[in-house]
Amino acid sequence: MIGRKSWLFSVSEAGAKANAICLSLAETAKANGIDFYQYLVTLMTKIAKFTDSPAARDFK
Repeated sequence: MIGRKSWLFSVSEAGAKANAICLSLAETAKANGIDFYQYLVTLMTKIAKFTDSPAARDFK
């Protein structure tokens, strides 16, 4: 079971939500045999190339 102790260190509700998203991604990757670190590296590299996308504008 993920999350039970992780929520203890979330300072706010938004922090707990962000933590839940990250843990969900990590556990989904693990369940599908994907290297989570390499997945994040690939994801961040590809996101950086789409500077005109609405998602990229949210990070400015």
